[in-house]
Amino acid sequence: MVTFDQPVVAGKTITVGLKPFHNPTYEGIDQFRVQIVPSGKMTNNLVS
Repeated sequence: MVTFDQPVVAGKTITVGLKPFHNPTYEGIDQFRVQIVPSGKMTNNLVS
């Protein structure tokens, strides 16, 4: 989970580096799922 001290301004680009917990079984392209949730919104029974 990534949390910012200040809200991110609309239109600003943010880069977040991701890596797997273990090496994938097969070579190729790794896919990651990313979900963006505004502060205070509830999703999947979690409050950010």
